[in-house]
Amino acid sequence: MRKRWLSALLCLCLVLSLLPVAAHAQTLETYVALGDSITTGYGLEEGEQSFATQVATAGSLTLDDSLATNGLTSAGLLAQLSHADAKTAVTGADFITITIGGNDLLDALYGYLAEEYTKENPNDPMDADDVFKKLENLTISMDSANFIKELIRYMPDFIMSDAASDHGRAERSQDSDADLPDERW
Repeated sequence: MRKRWLSALLCLCLVLSLLPVAAHAQTLETYVALGDSITTGYGLEEGEQSFATQVATAGSLTLDDSLATNGLTSAGLLAQLSHADAKTAVTGADFITITIGGNDLLDALYGYLAEEYTKENPNDPMDADDVFKKLENLTISMDSANFIKELIRYMPDFIMSDAASDHGRAERSQDSDADLPDERW
């Protein structure tokens, strides 16, 4: 019997907690979009709208995506949010979206691939930036195909690697006033 009362009480609390949200939803005007290339729409074809623009249009909101940066990482977003202009924009917004983390994952993946590649090719060591640059500058050739084929061999083990789990912790432990990372995407 106690469990039923507790369940009913929790359901009632949940329903009542949604009422202020529903009332406030009708007055939304300003929208701040935080994030990386997903937010900016990097790589979209002409005429295609970014994620943030689509959300703003659908909700008839005034969009501020000035805090969205291609290549931004979680640590970069934290650093960005410590600046006064960012704090002002976020605290004054009626609606906020955050799309972040893809570059953190890519940085960890590039580091892992470089480490695995270097283990098997000690005479041709690479770091994460080398992997990124080589992938960015690939042309169609047998060497490129062989390089990609070699990297693909390492990918199944990435998800369980220390690189995948440790990278996020390392990023979060950096000082929030650190310089923003280089743009990659």
